[in-house]
Amino acid sequence: KHLRQRDAEIAQLRRSLDATRSKVKALETEVAELEQRCSSSSAGGASSAATAAVAESNPEPTANRHKGSWTMDRDSQDFLALDEDLKANLRAEKAKRLKEVREQMRFILDTDSVACSNGEWSCCGRKEYGADGCV
Repeated sequence: KHLRQRDAEIAQLRRSLDATRSKVKALETEVAELEQRCSSSSAGGASSAATAAVAESNPEPTANRHKGSWTMDRDSQDFLALDEDLKANLRAEKAKRLKEVREQMRFILDTDSVACSNGEWSCCGRKEYGADGCV
């Protein structure tokens, strides 16, 4: 009985992992598309005024259509007005700091499920709870 319950739990965890992987893949695709749109709209070192004019005349497609127009906040406007090198440096610093914070907060688990914990399989050294078995 205990083994059947464990097998059912493992099967459920694998289904959940597969669903999560699908969601991650979809999000990665979405991020790549957004990055491509963002980089192509600022490619060539266009001035912020020129970029704004293009954005107004040729709005980026959105997943949800809106009746109104996009009002960019002041921080975004200020950031887009910076020169390309400074924006690249700030983006790199942001990525570095977010990575550091993720590492520092790694010990805080999202749920109480063992499947979400950090660890390693003693048999094969794999570091994901839902990793394929080594047997």
